[in-house]
Amino acid sequence: MQFDVAIVGAGPLGLLTALEVKRKGLSFIQFDKGCIGRTIEWFPRGMQFYSSSRNLELAGFCLQSRGPKPTREEYLSYLRAFVRYHELEIHDYHAVERIEGAKGDFTLHTTNRGKASAHRARAVVLATGSTEVPRRLGVPGEDLPHVSAFYRDPHPYFGQRVVIVGARNSACDAAIQLTHLGAMVTMVHRREEIQTRYLKYWIHPELTGMIRRGRIATRLGAKVTRIEPDFVEIESKSGERGQIEADFVLKLIGYEPDRGLIEQLGLETESDRRQPKVDPQTFESSVPGIHCAGTIVGGAQNPYRVFIENALHHGAAIANYLVGASSSGS
Repeated sequence: MQFDVAIVGAGPLGLLTALEVKRKGLSFIQFDKGCIGRTIEWFPRGMQFYSSSRNLELAGFCLQSRGPKPTREEYLSYLRAFVRYHELEIHDYHAVERIEGAKGDFTLHTTNRGKASAHRARAVVLATGSTEVPRRLGVPGEDLPHVSAFYRDPHPYFGQRVVIVGARNSACDAAIQLTHLGAMVTMVHRREEIQTRYLKYWIHPELTGMIRRGRIATRLGAKVTRIEPDFVEIESKSGERGQIEADFVLKLIGYEPDRGLIEQLGLETESDRRQPKVDPQTFESSVPGIHCAGTIVGGAQNPYRVFIENALHHGAAIANYLVGASSSGS
């Protein structure tokens, strides 16, 4: 069977694209290498979004939350309800390994628990997001078992010495939570000061107060040069070296898109963020028949410019274009 559209990715904007395509009467098949909303599932438990519930709603489907801003758990529940209500069929835990063919006749090769399959589609939408792969420090020891690029739950760090690398929202939020829990936290940041303009407004005052009172230690204007099982070596901009004792290291320095399919398909990218070059009206990439939807359009974002909130129109634009192309036979 050949589908009109194959959608790769089942995050919020991938799911919204599926609904828009379905509403236009186009057949589709959708894959994700993990669960729906996979990268949101990676967020720390209880994490609160920056935007309001209303701004994060998909296609007018009501998002209810206890406060004005939804938590991780509330948004994941919302995505599950969205899929059930709109009867979207998702092939989760299906990794798209490669895509072959050309506009009008693509073949997607997938694997699911070791089983390989092939699926045909006339067009493909990449909605794989921009936070798939953790950025690396590029230093010895960053793959040791006590080092992680993901912070999920504060409990395992109770009473432990924790070095947090980074000073954006995720790093600062983790520092606050872990300090409240009873961890001894040291933040290492390459800049001379924490750039508060990028922080959620409710994080800044509490973080500043904790640092001022000495509850959170900081090593600003320094970079990590090596990680050992019981300490982190840092170097200041002046070349002075030092060590910080550490039981755990959280390198919360951001994430980048998975470029596997982008590179395999030969999509043109632009700027230092290596964002896919797309038509602003149809979101078709430089490869005919391959479209991009959602935050993947922003490439490696630092700071972020493309969010759920300002990418809600991508799916409808793609669906409108594809239904026109389908009716014209192109």
